[in-house]
This record gives sequence, structure tokens and C-alpha cells, in this order.
Amino acid sequence: MSTYRIRVELDHITPVIWREVQVPTDMPLPTLHLVVQEAFGWQNYHLHSFRRENAFGGVQVWQESPEMFDSPLPGTPSLADESRATVADLLPGDGAQATYEYDFGDSWEHTLTVLGHAAADDDAAHLLAGEHAGPPEDCGGVPGYLDLVETLTSLARDPQGPVEDWQRERVVLTFGRRQPSAILAQLDAFDLETTGTRVRAVTAPVPELDDDLATAVAEAEARGSMLLTRMVRLARLDQRIDPDREACAAMMDPITWFLQRVGAEGLTLTSAGYLRPVDVQAVAERLNLREEWIGTFNREVQTPAVTDFREAIQRLGLVRKAKGRLSRTAAGKRLAEDPRQLWQHVAGRLPVGRTEFAKVAGLVVMLDLATQPVADPQGGRTRPDREPVGSFEYLHEQNAVAGTRLADAVHALGWQAEDGPLLGADVRREAALTLAVLTRCGVVPRFRFDVLWQPTDHGRQLLVAALRA
Repeated sequence: MSTYRIRVELDHITPVIWREVQVPTDMPLPTLHLVVQEAFGWQNYHLHSFRRENAFGGVQVWQESPEMFDSPLPGTPSLADESRATVADLLPGDGAQATYEYDFGDSWEHTLTVLGHAAADDDAAHLLAGEHAGPPEDCGGVPGYLDLVETLTSLARDPQGPVEDWQRERVVLTFGRRQPSAILAQLDAFDLETTGTRVRAVTAPVPELDDDLATAVAEAEARGSMLLTRMVRLARLDQRIDPDREACAAMMDPITWFLQRVGAEGLTLTSAGYLRPVDVQAVAERLNLREEWIGTFNREVQTPAVTDFREAIQRLGLVRKAKGRLSRTAAGKRLAEDPRQLWQHVAGRLPVGRTEFAKVAGLVVMLDLATQPVADPQGGRTRPDREPVGSFEYLHEQNAVAGTRLADAVHALGWQAEDGPLLGADVRREAALTLAVLTRCGVVPRFRFDVLWQPTDHGRQLLVAALRA
């Protein structure tokens, strides 16, 4: 298979932000668009186009939806449908150049240059090299980005220096409440391995999806959004799933313990249908809730984590309420002693929720977590000039960014609150039962009052199993 090595350089910024990628010459332009998006960290929020000068001095433009634009006037570039063109059509040979423009408001222009070509064994894209992080979305294009960097540099040198209030506010709105020196270090850094994984992911084949996820992706596309499609590709759902018995036993242990607590005779409930104080205390102790909740742990109605855990197990079809007792279902009896089959049962039942939107929120939460790198909470990892994983500042920032992604995803599916757009916190709150399963089963690591928004290695396998058919 013939491939190009292409240097992609973001124009008009110093120091130069660039990437080198290897892509098949017959790759469709919509896929090349996804490669550039992931290579520079763009979020695919806006329109884009490819263009190059032709042999006659004119300009040829390929766009994702050329029918959206008026017919070009004489002397203006001709528009073509990018889905009908390939990399070779855009870049006909060694040394050829073209321009990729993203966001027609901020107008981020990237110059693509063919460095050479060679044969390859696969049709995936590969990120070979690069320097510096890409700019944030919607920051005002090159002038706005350079102003932000100038403000950050001034604040890093002297936090009380001559910077206007609106400039400080703009930094906070763009990057959050972090130290200016940490933000500058992040902009200077480039993670080749992580970014390369995401670049490969958007060109990998997508396996058959779970029915709910396939329906959600189709609905988002029908609404004109490719966001969930992108998330599915980044989730790398084609990866092998083969959890060993020990891993299944460790992950399912809290649920297995609860099924054994319910036992063959079941548990007597209060007149209001809640667990009795002695059982609430036992669940709270087993889940180690004293690290994340304040209370006496003797009433379920005052201990939401216990309620969410108990109800999640109900909605997984493992226990049920009947005649004032909580009893195991046939599945609960059968799976209480078989952690591997229980693991598969849980994967097949997720997401769970009290309402239709709660299930949608749970699905979006699982999909977003599957797009994140595997967590290493015990590795003492830090980011440049940043707090270690597990610190309040790190978790707060990470979850704020994740919240934006979650809100965007449910918006792409047409969901909103009565008084306006839904927030990430709304999505997480509605996904409480799904999150109860994910957190208690170790799919994501807990740190006292919050979670690290990245799956564990074994947790990722459960997410993949739940998201694909």
C-alpha cells in the first residue's frame, strides 16, 4: 500500500506547532480531516475545508457539505465534495502542498506538505513526530491565541503585574483556574504516544455496536453531529476483551458481597421500602463510605451512595423487591458464585437508570470514559508543573473538562433542560446508577469525594464489552 509522509504545520504561530503523519494515498479526505483534528487536539466543533492551487492558477476547494454554500461566482474557487476525493487528489506527489482550514470564524490554517512516500503494511494513519500542543478551541484564532500566551507569560512572571481584569477573566474562561506557568508548560508539551494512539484510533475499523449505542450514534448523525461517531472511534472498541477470573472476581466483589448479604432468605425492608439500619451500616462499611460521605450511615434515605448502589443492583436484574423483602432474582442466585459470568451479565446490562435520560446519560458517561487513556493512579504520575494524579486541583480540572464533553454529547442527541442547555454536572447526576456500578467495581479509581476520570485497565475491558454488541 502506498503512503505519504506529510508535515502539517499550523500557520502564523511561533514557535511552530507541527505534526508529521503517515497516511495512505487513497485515504478519503473526511478521514484525513479526522487525523488532523486528533493530531492537533481540535474537537471537531466547526466546519473545515481543504484547498490547493491547480495547474491553471485557480484554486480547488473540497468541503464536507459544499451544497451548504452558494454556487461560486466567476473567479472564485470551485467547490467539490470532500467525500469523493482522496489524499492523492489533494496532494498529487512529493513536495505537493495544500491548506486545511478549520473553523471559518477563527480561521486556523494548516499547511500540508508531502515529504515523501513509501509502502506500508496497513491502511491506518500513524503520527511520527510533532512539537507543542495545539491551541484551545474558540480562542479568537491566531491573534487571540497569541494574546492569551502573552497574558499568561506576563502573569507567570508577575501575578500582580499590569494585566487587565478582562484579560485575567479570559485566561480563566479558556484554561480554568490553574497556575499560568502550568498552562504555559502544557502548551509547550506534546505527548506523542497518547496523540498517536488517538490518530490511529480514528482510522481503525469500528466493530458492531451495542444496539443502544448504535441508535445514539445514528440519531446524532441525523441531527448533523458527528461527535458520537468520533467518540466511538476514539474508544477503540475493537480491542480484545479477555478478563481473567481473578480480575472478574476483584471487580465484581462488591456486588457478590451484596448478593451474599441478601442471601437465600432475602433482607427485610423498612415500611418505606428501604434497607434496615443494620444493613445500611454494613453496606456503608463495605463500600468504605466514611472516606467520601459524612453521616451516621444508619438510614438509607440519608445515605444516597447506599441507595444508588442497592438500586443499581436491582436494575442490573440481580435483586428485586417483593412483599417487604429484598430477594435475589434467578440471575442473582445463579451468578452469586460465578464472578466471570457475573462480569458478563453486568457488561450486558449497562447502562442502568431510573429514566430514559438517565440511561442515555449513563451511555454517554461510559463512552466518554472509554475514550480516555488508562489510569495509573498508583504510579505517582504528574503533569508538568502540576499536582499529582488524585489531588483536588487535578481532579477538579479533569472533571470540568470531562463535563464539557458530556454536555456536548447529550446536546448532540437533542437533550436539554427546560431552562436551557444541560451541564456536565447534570449528566453525571442523572448517570448516578451507572456511575455507582463503575466506581464500586473499580472501573474508575475513587479519590475520597471524587473519581479519576480515566478507566483502569480491567475497567476499560468492561466498558468495551458494554459498548459493543
